[in-house]
Amino acid sequence: MKPTILKKDEKYFNFSNSNFLMLTTKASYSKNIINILSDLKLNENKLAKINQIHSDNIVYAEEEGHYGNADGVISNIQFNITLSIVTADCIPIFITDSYSGFFGLIHAGWRGVVKRIHIKSIKEFIKKGALLKDINIFLGPFIHSCCYEIKNDIICNFSKQYIHNKENKIYLDLSSIIIDDFIKMGIEKKHISKSNICTFENLNCYSYRRDRKKSGRMHSIISYKR
Repeated sequence: MKPTILKKDEKYFNFSNSNFLMLTTKASYSKNIINILSDLKLNENKLAKINQIHSDNIVYAEEEGHYGNADGVISNIQFNITLSIVTADCIPIFITDSYSGFFGLIHAGWRGVVKRIHIKSIKEFIKKGALLKDINIFLGPFIHSCCYEIKNDIICNFSKQYIHNKENKIYLDLSSIIIDDFIKMGIEKKHISKSNICTFENLNCYSYRRDRKKSGRMHSIISYKR
Protein backbone atom coordinates (compact mmCIF):
# COMPACT_ATOMS: atom_id res chain seq x y z
CA MET A 1 0.00 0.00 0.00
CA LYS A 2 1.33 3.40 -0.98
CA PRO A 3 2.03 5.81 1.92
CA THR A 4 -0.67 8.41 2.35
CA ILE A 5 0.56 11.97 2.66
CA LEU A 6 -0.99 13.41 5.80
CA LYS A 7 -1.53 17.04 6.67
CA LYS A 8 1.83 18.63 7.50
CA ASP A 9 2.25 20.52 10.73
CA GLU A 10 4.91 23.11 11.48
CA LYS A 11 7.39 20.58 12.82
CA TYR A 12 7.47 17.64 10.41
CA PHE A 13 7.10 16.40 6.89
CA ASN A 14 4.71 13.55 7.55
CA PHE A 15 4.60 10.53 5.22
CA SER A 16 2.93 8.06 7.57
CA ASN A 17 0.55 5.35 6.47
CA SER A 18 -2.00 3.31 8.37
CA ASN A 19 0.62 1.06 9.96
CA PHE A 20 3.83 3.05 10.25
CA LEU A 21 4.79 6.48 11.55
CA MET A 22 7.19 7.97 8.99
CA LEU A 23 8.45 11.51 9.53
CA THR A 24 11.24 13.87 8.57
CA THR A 25 11.78 16.93 10.73
CA LYS A 26 11.73 20.38 9.23
CA ALA A 27 14.85 22.45 9.76
CA SER A 28 13.18 24.72 12.29
CA TYR A 29 12.47 21.72 14.49
CA SER A 30 15.52 19.59 13.84
CA LYS A 31 16.59 19.47 17.45
CA ASN A 32 18.12 16.73 19.53
CA ILE A 33 16.58 13.38 18.65
CA ILE A 34 15.50 12.86 22.26
CA ASN A 35 13.41 16.05 22.15
CA ILE A 36 11.80 14.89 18.92
CA LEU A 37 10.93 11.48 20.33
CA SER A 38 9.42 13.13 23.38
CA ASP A 39 7.32 15.40 21.19
CA LEU A 40 6.07 12.37 19.24
CA LYS A 41 5.45 10.45 22.46
CA LEU A 42 7.90 7.75 21.43
CA ASN A 43 10.04 6.00 24.03
CA GLU A 44 13.57 7.44 23.90
CA ASN A 45 14.86 4.18 25.36
CA LYS A 46 13.59 2.27 22.32
CA LEU A 47 15.71 4.01 19.67
CA ALA A 48 18.14 2.31 17.26
CA LYS A 49 20.55 4.65 15.49
CA ILE A 50 23.72 4.50 13.40
CA ASN A 51 26.81 6.51 12.53
CA GLN A 52 26.43 7.28 8.82
CA ILE A 53 29.55 7.07 6.66
CA HIS A 54 28.23 6.87 3.06
CA SER A 55 28.72 3.10 3.01
CA ASP A 56 26.61 0.12 1.98
CA ASN A 57 26.57 -1.26 5.53
CA ILE A 58 23.13 -2.28 6.80
CA VAL A 59 22.46 -3.49 10.34
CA TYR A 60 19.59 -5.47 11.80
CA ALA A 61 18.32 -4.08 15.09
CA GLU A 62 16.52 -6.30 17.60
CA GLU A 63 16.93 -3.86 20.47
CA GLU A 64 17.65 -0.23 21.13
CA GLY A 65 21.18 1.16 20.98
CA HIS A 66 23.88 2.59 18.74
CA TYR A 67 24.83 0.16 15.97
CA GLY A 68 28.05 1.84 14.83
CA ASN A 69 29.11 2.67 11.29
CA ALA A 70 26.32 1.95 8.83
CA ASP A 71 23.93 3.69 6.45
CA GLY A 72 20.92 1.46 6.78
CA VAL A 73 19.01 -0.04 9.67
CA ILE A 74 16.28 -2.68 9.54
CA SER A 75 14.07 -4.10 12.28
CA ASN A 76 10.79 -5.92 12.87
CA ILE A 77 7.67 -4.70 14.64
CA GLN A 78 8.03 -7.49 17.21
CA PHE A 79 10.95 -5.62 18.79
CA ASN A 80 8.97 -2.41 19.29
CA ILE A 81 11.82 -0.02 18.49
CA THR A 82 12.14 3.22 16.54
CA LEU A 83 14.71 3.71 13.77
CA SER A 84 16.40 7.00 12.95
CA ILE A 85 18.80 8.50 10.39
CA VAL A 86 19.84 12.07 9.49
CA THR A 87 20.03 13.77 6.09
CA ALA A 88 20.69 17.15 4.50
CA ASP A 89 20.21 16.45 0.74
CA CYS A 90 20.73 12.69 0.65
CA ILE A 91 17.67 10.49 0.29
CA PRO A 92 16.02 8.91 3.33
CA ILE A 93 14.43 5.69 2.08
CA PHE A 94 11.55 4.38 4.20
CA ILE A 95 10.86 0.67 3.61
CA THR A 96 7.90 -1.17 5.12
CA ASP A 97 6.22 -4.55 4.93
CA SER A 98 3.07 -4.79 7.02
CA TYR A 99 2.73 -8.53 6.40
CA SER A 100 6.12 -9.76 7.60
CA GLY A 101 6.55 -6.83 9.99
CA PHE A 102 9.95 -5.77 8.67
CA PHE A 103 10.72 -2.09 8.23
CA GLY A 104 13.81 0.00 7.65
CA LEU A 105 15.48 3.32 6.97
CA ILE A 106 18.27 3.79 4.46
CA HIS A 107 20.56 6.80 3.99
CA ALA A 108 21.25 7.06 0.25
CA GLY A 109 23.67 9.61 -1.16
CA TRP A 110 25.43 9.16 -4.49
CA ARG A 111 28.22 7.11 -2.91
CA GLY A 112 25.75 4.74 -1.28
CA VAL A 113 23.79 4.37 -4.50
CA VAL A 114 26.97 3.54 -6.44
CA LYS A 115 27.61 0.87 -3.79
CA ARG A 116 23.99 -0.26 -4.30
CA ILE A 117 22.90 0.12 -0.71
CA HIS A 118 19.29 0.49 -1.83
CA ILE A 119 19.42 -2.85 -3.65
CA LYS A 120 21.20 -4.49 -0.73
CA SER A 121 18.47 -3.28 1.62
CA ILE A 122 15.75 -5.08 -0.34
CA LYS A 123 17.87 -8.23 -0.48
CA GLU A 124 18.14 -8.08 3.31
CA PHE A 125 14.34 -7.88 3.56
CA ILE A 126 14.03 -10.93 1.31
CA LYS A 127 16.64 -12.86 3.32
CA LYS A 128 14.59 -12.19 6.44
CA GLY A 129 11.45 -13.61 4.84
CA ALA A 130 9.72 -10.61 3.26
CA LEU A 131 8.12 -10.93 -0.18
CA LEU A 132 8.74 -8.39 -2.95
CA LYS A 133 5.00 -8.00 -3.54
CA ASP A 134 4.49 -6.81 0.05
CA ILE A 135 7.27 -4.22 0.21
CA ASN A 136 6.38 -0.52 0.11
CA ILE A 137 8.92 2.24 -0.35
CA PHE A 138 8.87 5.98 0.19
CA LEU A 139 11.70 8.37 -0.64
CA GLY A 140 11.62 11.29 1.79
CA PRO A 141 12.79 14.88 1.13
CA PHE A 142 16.02 15.07 -0.89
CA ILE A 143 17.83 17.29 -3.37
CA HIS A 144 16.08 16.88 -6.73
CA SER A 145 17.68 16.74 -10.14
CA CYS A 146 16.85 20.41 -10.73
CA CYS A 147 19.47 21.35 -8.13
CA TYR A 148 21.81 18.38 -7.77
CA GLU A 149 24.81 19.63 -9.70
CA ILE A 150 27.73 17.24 -10.06
CA LYS A 151 31.18 17.43 -11.66
CA ASN A 152 32.85 15.37 -14.36
CA ASP A 153 34.80 13.35 -11.82
CA ILE A 154 31.81 11.20 -10.84
CA ILE A 155 29.83 11.06 -14.10
CA CYS A 156 31.37 7.69 -14.98
CA ASN A 157 29.43 6.12 -12.11
CA PHE A 158 26.04 6.77 -13.69
CA SER A 159 24.14 5.91 -16.85
CA LYS A 160 23.67 8.82 -19.27
CA GLN A 161 19.89 8.63 -18.91
CA TYR A 162 20.20 10.00 -15.36
CA ILE A 163 22.48 12.89 -16.31
CA HIS A 164 21.04 16.24 -17.41
CA ASN A 165 22.86 19.24 -18.83
CA LYS A 166 21.62 22.77 -18.26
CA GLU A 167 23.45 26.04 -18.86
CA ASN A 168 26.81 24.24 -19.09
CA LYS A 169 26.22 22.48 -15.78
CA ILE A 170 25.67 18.79 -15.07
CA TYR A 171 22.82 17.52 -12.91
CA LEU A 172 22.09 14.05 -11.52
CA ASP A 173 18.68 12.40 -11.07
CA LEU A 174 19.56 10.13 -8.16
CA SER A 175 16.01 9.22 -7.17
CA SER A 176 15.21 7.83 -10.62
CA ILE A 177 18.22 5.50 -10.38
CA ILE A 178 16.92 4.16 -7.09
CA ILE A 179 13.32 3.79 -8.26
CA ASP A 180 14.30 2.13 -11.54
CA ASP A 181 16.53 -0.32 -9.68
CA PHE A 182 13.69 -1.21 -7.29
CA ILE A 183 11.35 -1.84 -10.21
CA LYS A 184 13.97 -4.02 -11.93
CA MET A 185 14.18 -6.06 -8.73
CA GLY A 186 10.47 -6.78 -8.97
CA ILE A 187 8.89 -4.21 -6.68
CA GLU A 188 5.67 -2.90 -8.16
CA LYS A 189 5.79 0.71 -9.29
CA LYS A 190 2.56 1.45 -7.42
CA HIS A 191 4.34 0.51 -4.19
CA ILE A 192 7.03 3.16 -4.67
CA SER A 193 6.51 6.86 -3.92
CA LYS A 194 8.71 9.88 -3.44
CA SER A 195 8.49 13.29 -1.85
CA ASN A 196 8.08 16.31 -4.11
CA ILE A 197 10.15 18.33 -1.64
CA CYS A 198 13.57 19.45 -2.90
CA THR A 199 15.79 20.13 0.11
CA PHE A 200 17.86 22.67 -1.82
CA GLU A 201 14.84 24.74 -2.87
CA ASN A 202 12.72 24.38 0.25
CA LEU A 203 13.98 26.62 3.05
CA ASN A 204 12.12 24.45 5.58
CA CYS A 205 14.83 21.86 4.92
CA TYR A 206 18.50 21.64 5.70
CA SER A 207 20.63 21.42 2.57
CA TYR A 208 24.37 20.87 2.66
CA ARG A 209 24.66 21.88 -0.99
CA ARG A 210 22.94 25.18 -0.26
CA ASP A 211 24.33 26.02 3.17
CA ARG A 212 27.57 24.02 3.30
CA LYS A 213 29.14 23.91 6.76
CA LYS A 214 26.31 26.01 8.18
CA SER A 215 23.81 23.29 7.37
CA GLY A 216 22.23 21.25 10.13
CA ARG A 217 20.66 17.82 9.70
CA MET A 218 17.07 16.64 9.50
CA HIS A 219 16.04 13.53 11.42
CA SER A 220 13.98 10.86 9.69
CA ILE A 221 12.10 8.47 11.96
CA ILE A 222 10.13 5.29 11.38
CA SER A 223 8.17 3.39 14.00
CA TYR A 224 5.29 0.92 14.02
CA LYS A 225 1.94 2.30 15.14
CA ARG A 226 0.61 0.39 18.14
